Amino acid sequence: MSNLRRIGILLNAAGVSSKIFEKLYTNYDLNQIYDGENFWSELGLTFPQQKKLRALISKASFIDDELERLENFHARFVTMFDPEYPARLRDLKRPPIGLYVLGNADFRRESVAIVGTRKCDEYGRRNAFTLAAKLSRAGIIVISGGAKGIDTAAHQGALSVDGVTFAVFGTGLDKIYPKSNRDLFEKITQKGGALISEYAFGTHGTLWTFPDRNRIVTGLADRTVVVQSPEDGGAMITARDAKNLNREVRVIPGSINEPLNKGTNQLVNDGAKNIPDIDEFVAELVHEFCDSDAQLKLGLDEISLPEPEATKIPPDLSDDEAKVYSLIQIQGNRTLDALVSESGLDLMTVNSALMMLESLGYVQALGGRYSLGKI
Repeated sequence: MSNLRRIGILLNAAGVSSKIFEKLYTNYDLNQIYDGENFWSELGLTFPQQKKLRALISKASFIDDELERLENFHARFVTMFDPEYPARLRDLKRPPIGLYVLGNADFRRESVAIVGTRKCDEYGRRNAFTLAAKLSRAGIIVISGGAKGIDTAAHQGALSVDGVTFAVFGTGLDKIYPKSNRDLFEKITQKGGALISEYAFGTHGTLWTFPDRNRIVTGLADRTVVVQSPEDGGAMITARDAKNLNREVRVIPGSINEPLNKGTNQLVNDGAKNIPDIDEFVAELVHEFCDSDAQLKLGLDEISLPEPEATKIPPDLSDDEAKVYSLIQIQGNRTLDALVSESGLDLMTVNSALMMLESLGYVQALGGRYSLGKI
């Protein structure tokens, strides 16, 4: 098994497919991988793979160095032939040869992937946070990609109720991205979750590693929820990956006037079911996974969800200003007429509140629509 792990690490770093690894494991002695180009061609390695493999083998210490890094990080490399390897990933067209795992990862438990845009508004952030917290209270693992925006809110929501969450990296485990989430990733492992990557130590994120890791996010989960995504967002790739696996995609709908919701709303048009009520959705999953009234109660009891930091109402606002500010927090890009209608305040009062909020930097106006400011 030790030699299996060594060869898995080597072939994984060379970008060799799982099909070729399986062919080697099933039909040959693993050490034949060192026989050279003729054998590699027989296995079906491409020229770029052969070039990369040759370079790695020529650096005699690569595997030992990688094993040392694993030990120093208290992480492990799980090959596709290990019992711990997630069975769900075998449904992928390109399952990874193995996974670098830091922390506790029980891949057999029920799980939901929560994904969405990095540039979410408060409506998206709050829904991701709340959904993750309630899923976690029901004993369901929350999986996401560790990025800013929706991913971060989902991880934070799970942690807020001492839930278990997995973050799947688009980098090596030693290359924290985004750096602002370093403390978040530490909390994930401290609270019984895991950091997961298919990439070797030292691998930086690229334009292809992040979209490619999305297949693992969906591959690990029983179903995927897209909270908020524009039409060209990475979460749309994740939703497509889930659909290709014949796994359910659910959507939290948003305003048809908000570009951040165009992708998610399009998914509904394409057949994805929306989530009109988070409690009902969690109840549905609990009945499906557990069929236990006790477990249902655990998930849906009244709980006090900690607010994401960005949702705090500034203390220096009047009651009217706070009311208008809170409406813009829930969803940005709001018109003056919409704020008047939803606040119950008269036009002059809302206009005055907006002027004060703008002067303080809490709100900004763009094209006659109001969103949160940058401070």
